[in-house]
Amino acid sequence: MTAPRSPWREIMDSLHGVWRLSVRDPAGMGWLNLTVSGFWRSFLAAPIALPIFIGERRVAALLGTLLYPEREIVLSLPLELTIYALTWPAMTALLLGAAWLAGRTDRFAALVIALNWLTPGVLAALLVVGWTVTLAPHVLGFLLLGMHGFILLIKYRVVRIALEAKPAPAIGVVALAALFGYLFPAAARLLA
Repeated sequence: MTAPRSPWREIMDSLHGVWRLSVRDPAGMGWLNLTVSGFWRSFLAAPIALPIFIGERRVAALLGTLLYPEREIVLSLPLELTIYALTWPAMTALLLGAAWLAGRTDRFAALVIALNWLTPGVLAALLVVGWTVTLAPHVLGFLLLGMHGFILLIKYRVVRIALEAKPAPAIGVVALAALFGYLFPAAARLLA
């Protein structure tokens, strides 16, 4: 039996593991703690990603103002934090249903662990590209669209390996999660 990892070591190993998964290396799963405690510890990605999320939301508001100067884009930090906090358990429930639909409930925990640890990197990529686009939003806007497409590809790779699924179920899980990831925050902002 191996000795338990310190929380810091587990965070670093998990981030390394999802990096390996994103470049199609199935050995990345070996870097993740695929136990019950590892499932719960994967939610440490939420506070780690929170400052990146706030930065990404600020850049998104700035981009909205630059692209639509006639509209005043106001960032409501309490609303964004509420959406952020609600998205984590809601996405976990959605992934349970998606794993069930894909016939891979045995891999549900691995899926959640991998996608939770992928989140800080995804948000960091969106922040960097979003900030770059603010330099010339009408010219560089395609970069942000391209980054969203690239993120879907990375998520597909991670889902396919974590679920040990064929391409069609993995595409379905990614599509369902992406649809939820875009619609849930948008609906919450509209209703607020």
